[in-house]
Amino acid sequence: MRFPERLYKRASISDDVSPHGSHELPRFSFEGDDRPLVSTERLFTQWSEDEETAYNPGFNAIESALKSEQDIIITWDGPNDPANPLNWSQSRKWIVTMLVSMFTFISPFSSTMIAPVLPTIGDDFDIPEGFMRQLVMTIFLLGYAQGPFVLAPLSEIYGRVTVLQYANLIYLLFNTACGFAQTKEQMLAFRFLAGIGGAAPQALCNGVLADTWRKEERGKGQAIYGMLTWISPCVAPICGAYISQGVSWRWIFWATSIFTVFIQVTALFFLRETFAPAILAKKAKHIRKAMKGIRQDVVVRTEYETGDRFSKILRKRLVLPFIMMFTHPATQAPSIYRAYLYGVMYLMLSTFPLVFEEVYDMDVGPASLNYLSMCLGFMIGLQISHPLMDGLYARLKTYYGLEEGLPEFRVPPMLIAGILCPIGLFIYGWTAHYGVHWIAPNIGCVIVAIGMIIGFQCSQAYTTDAYEANSQPKILIAGAGIGGLTAALSLHAAGFTDIQLFEASSTLTTLGVGINVQPSAVLILRNLGLLEALEKTGIQTAELNFYNRHGDSILSEPRGKFAGYAVPQFSIHRGEFQMLLLSAVKERLGEDAVHLGHALTGFKQNEKSITAEFSQRRDGAPAELSGISGDILIAADGINSTARRILYPKEGPPRFSGRMLWRGCLEREPYLTGASMVWAGHADQKFIAYPISQRSADKGKSLVNWIAELRIRGKDDKDLTPPKTDWTKAVDKSVFEGPFESWKCGGLEMKDLIDKTEKVFEFPMSDRDPVEQWSFGRLTLLGDAAHAMYPIGSNGASQAIIDAETLAKHLKSMTADVVGALKAYETERLPPTAKIVMANRANGPDHVLQMAEERAPDGFKNVYDVIPREELEAIGTIYKKVAGFEMDSVNNKAKETDGECDRLQLKSPKDWI
Repeated sequence: MRFPERLYKRASISDDVSPHGSHELPRFSFEGDDRPLVSTERLFTQWSEDEETAYNPGFNAIESALKSEQDIIITWDGPNDPANPLNWSQSRKWIVTMLVSMFTFISPFSSTMIAPVLPTIGDDFDIPEGFMRQLVMTIFLLGYAQGPFVLAPLSEIYGRVTVLQYANLIYLLFNTACGFAQTKEQMLAFRFLAGIGGAAPQALCNGVLADTWRKEERGKGQAIYGMLTWISPCVAPICGAYISQGVSWRWIFWATSIFTVFIQVTALFFLRETFAPAILAKKAKHIRKAMKGIRQDVVVRTEYETGDRFSKILRKRLVLPFIMMFTHPATQAPSIYRAYLYGVMYLMLSTFPLVFEEVYDMDVGPASLNYLSMCLGFMIGLQISHPLMDGLYARLKTYYGLEEGLPEFRVPPMLIAGILCPIGLFIYGWTAHYGVHWIAPNIGCVIVAIGMIIGFQCSQAYTTDAYEANSQPKILIAGAGIGGLTAALSLHAAGFTDIQLFEASSTLTTLGVGINVQPSAVLILRNLGLLEALEKTGIQTAELNFYNRHGDSILSEPRGKFAGYAVPQFSIHRGEFQMLLLSAVKERLGEDAVHLGHALTGFKQNEKSITAEFSQRRDGAPAELSGISGDILIAADGINSTARRILYPKEGPPRFSGRMLWRGCLEREPYLTGASMVWAGHADQKFIAYPISQRSADKGKSLVNWIAELRIRGKDDKDLTPPKTDWTKAVDKSVFEGPFESWKCGGLEMKDLIDKTEKVFEFPMSDRDPVEQWSFGRLTLLGDAAHAMYPIGSNGASQAIIDAETLAKHLKSMTADVVGALKAYETERLPPTAKIVMANRANGPDHVLQMAEERAPDGFKNVYDVIPREELEAIGTIYKKVAGFEMDSVNNKAKETDGECDRLQLKSPKDWI
């Protein structure tokens, strides 16, 4: 089978050669027939099983780019791309591992190598004993602690290896300068600056190993890396002592610099960049250079580029570590604890010359061998810390019956460290003070070192687990309608902050007409802190009245709070409701979280991310952010969803019911209760009216939203294509007003409503067939994109709101597995919404109108003579169950979540209230 790597704006799989207009670029998305991209795993499975889909070294990306008419997104040339560090040979991976381990070895080596000669350095520079003399050694550690705040963010911009090598040059320069220092001030300054440069391996080398080795392969490499990290500060004083016995103490610095030069030169030849964004950026630069002067109209970028300015990226990367350090307890507490342990360790190491040379009268060389006791303790600690930590973690997880353990389960072993360290320090200090045999203080050192390792490893594991459990995925939402905006608010309430919304329209205004929001959805909005704003905007629906076309009453039932629900049902202007939600989103997520003029045109995904592509709907030109990558893409882009069209290319347009809707709004005197809904007619001719504005009610008026519905195609017509209409343009009333000329019911005259309405808009009543799948890897559908339904039963907006809450719930509980969370959301929501779609096709609760028409076409005096009470009431009861707003379930949930918005400190938008 030929599986050409040809790029499209379609994220599906195909065996066919792409037609004209595609370009052969290595990406994780392919033009397809009717087979959707079920998951990233499926794509990678196909890739690995078919040799012809593997990396093609003859593929000419530049040549294809020159033919392209689309933006070019640079990524790996398939899963077997040899440029990907994960695909490097074993020998090359081990070379990388050994080189970064040597970088990591030399850095802490420099921190303690001068411990045996501190007295000599102090005498040469007139540095008094005590704090100032110890500072000569420990000030390196101060720079070592500050360096990662700058070096780690820079590595995410320029690449790990690049920053590592430049930082190592800084270390090399100032470490060499220490050997030439003539004053204590020079020595302290050079040591501090050398520490900043020497911090790079600590900050970056773990990332290099993660880039190079897959998780299942990483153990041995990290074991060697970790072992050298702890051995280094213990071996360094021994080397420093024996060097100083033969030559000047200055050669301690020069010798380490010579060794560093050897590592640096070797790395220049054998250590290549491992950070994927940096590798792909270089590839993109090469293609841009080749295209310069030939094609200026095509944007070439990597899948990691977001479109942010460099200054913004740099500012964000540099500021974030400080924000985390000063605002995140999961960073603060472990960091302070590790800093304390580091301080104790270096304090002990700096006292070895005093203890073993002066108290035990050993020469410099033999005295330095006592550092091996610390080395022995570190080795023992490394052997027991992981089994101890992992074993206790597993037992606590079982004890509490949890599938996933908590970060706090890493804390109990730290109690052991808290006991061992003081005991070891007491033995070391007490026995040395009284001159007990030299083995005694060494035993104390071993105990201290074991405790330190346990403390270090547990605190590091706690921080790692805490951020894995609470890591923030980047969430992209296509569509800023009711579903998309509510999804953003629900995700924010669930603790997610990196959320971006993209709306196709270049402006958002109060367009549209009235809708109803059922109590089940209002409860969700209450918990999002929006109830006060809803009460000031919409009408709390009091009752729903059904009439036949003669004006005879079929059924009148209370709604919302008037029926006993804990929360109201609202009738509200769709545009005002959307603006309310938008205002809340901007207030909580920031103005820059919403991007207008961004119509979704395509997407692609790989095992780590998904990239959404946007253009301007008006002319198809690239949007400001023509492509942006994230962890999740939520397609809430409506009944004509681009994402759904890509996933189901053979589905076609929405399915037309044969019925057309004409809608308008008119402010007039209140009717009935002033909060009553009127439903009149039958399946082929219907009129609906209800008030939608509390602001009008406050003036003693009623802003009535009305809908006239007529069948324009026969029930047996096989053409299900909706007629072309523009719902933003007013239509001639004569098209539909005739059949409603004599209708009167519920205190309303339908002709009067139509005649006095200034503008009337036309909508085909359409839906879509339920599908078997919403979630595809890192993409999922929401709202009308997932389950477009007839506007029957006042359920479309409500179901989108329930979608949003459900999705946020699963993402919160499965943050580490976003693909699984999207499938869990689909599993919970797809079946019930499919039932609602089909129930609405059968007219849902409006079926009572058709029953009355069929059984008494000329009208009736008492509806129960036509439809028994039990049968009449059962229709509404069954529909409420299908649609998920049974009173008991809503009220129970309302009780369980009472005070939720106060706990989360969520309030209605200030500008709305």
